Amino acid sequence: MPVNFVQVKESLKTYGEKVKVIKEQQAALANKLWTNFSEKSDHYQELREFVLNAAQRINNLWCACPTNEPLLSHHALPHLPQLYTILAADGSQIKPSRHKAIQFCIINVGVIKAHMGSGQTPQCYTHSELLDYDQIFSKDGALIDEDTVALQRDYAERAALATYVQDEKGQVITLTDGPLGLYKGTRSDALQQTWEAKILKVYQQLEKHAVIAAGYIDKPGSDLIGRLFSLIELSENQLHNYKSQNRYFKGISDAVLLSRLLKAHPGERSAVFQLISKPDKTTDKSLDVYFFYLNVGQPQQPNLVRIEFPAWVANSPERVDLLHAAVYNEVRVLETHPYPYILHRAHELAVIHFDEYAEVERLLSEEYLQQGIPIGMQSNKEANKILSGR
Repeated sequence: MPVNFVQVKESLKTYGEKVKVIKEQQAALANKLWTNFSEKSDHYQELREFVLNAAQRINNLWCACPTNEPLLSHHALPHLPQLYTILAADGSQIKPSRHKAIQFCIINVGVIKAHMGSGQTPQCYTHSELLDYDQIFSKDGALIDEDTVALQRDYAERAALATYVQDEKGQVITLTDGPLGLYKGTRSDALQQTWEAKILKVYQQLEKHAVIAAGYIDKPGSDLIGRLFSLIELSENQLHNYKSQNRYFKGISDAVLLSRLLKAHPGERSAVFQLISKPDKTTDKSLDVYFFYLNVGQPQQPNLVRIEFPAWVANSPERVDLLHAAVYNEVRVLETHPYPYILHRAHELAVIHFDEYAEVERLLSEEYLQQGIPIGMQSNKEANKILSGR
């Protein structure tokens, strides 16, 4: 049956009224946050000390931390060098399903390497990994879920980049889609720590080669700065019993806040902030992540994205400038919908199409038959879905 639009229309007026009230409340809150942000612009050192101290006292703190730039800093687009190398990796996956006749998992990673200014054609690579049968089950015997597969895909993307930068000379940039670190999701702490350790080793390889590693977050919704200023609003007792759900500046995204600062000139970036993120008390070392916001929109129509990078990039103004200029150069290729062109091409390489899925399933079926392995049954639910689709 189609959507019952009569019922939907009956709810529209109430829905719109609630949206209007909430939007007005958020606008007032955003104004106050902007006032506080502006007034504290030159007190960045004091704020940094406050946040780092709070991070020692509050478990699972997640917020922005100022570095060595005034909060109201806005940096014009730097000069882009003629020669540099940029790589991008993106991945896709087929997760195992109990509804299929054969359970399997594939992680597909597309990598593009471009030697900018050289006149050479970009190099394209695809890595397709069929996970071993024992890898598609968790320790309790269940098929691994979407979050676990996504984590392995994120690792595969970064490991592929580390492979292709080893022989590169000069200035090298790598891009992945999404945060530089790991989103926890529903994964267990033990599983999270295992993959964090593996990915940390990959980043250590990139640091060894002085690679400017970065993550690109399109349409960011995080309120990292609002979380910082919510901390300042707390008394000593409230700080001791901090709960992020009760924060004052809830729901005011960094992109909304900083659009006021960066709206005039596309290509400008914000100050650099450090990300204080859910510290893992069981490990001695984790990846220190920094970020800035970049306006990739049009004059008076800001479109802010977040660029994340590790400490060895943040500690070098020259590397930050190169990252700033190179990313903006990439997003300008797709002007109507700004997004790094090299990342978009990596995504096109990585996508697994249905006919490719079917071919892998066919190949596995043949192998099962050759080795005398019984093939399971497809669920009736899956069979009916396929028939409906046809």
